[in-house]
Amino acid sequence: MKNKGFEIGYQTKIMIGEELKIGRRILYPVVLVYNLTGGEKRGLFGAMVTPWALLVVEAKDAYAISLTGQEISLQQLLELTPTLKKKIPKPRTKVQQKSRQKRSKRIYRQR
Repeated sequence: MKNKGFEIGYQTKIMIGEELKIGRRILYPVVLVYNLTGGEKRGLFGAMVTPWALLVVEAKDAYAISLTGQEISLQQLLELTPTLKKKIPKPRTKVQQKSRQKRSKRIYRQR
């Protein structure tokens, strides 16, 4: 965009904040970061950070919560922020679940 002899650049990024552990839940805040740059002699810079969504990961479930009032599904959030896919635990197979239950029973008996 040109405005009276200097160019203005505009960029939007989706960023993931640090995880917040609350009980057995893990929350990942997702924010939109707007950058405005430009100017020739005098540098122009502006930034705005807006909360956008939360990814909530529980033991057996994960879901997205919109903070803007617009609906968003977990699939949409993961498509826009592919790095969040690594944060969601893969579903356990029945064999893994049984071995985990056996380990937890052994630990409980030892106490």
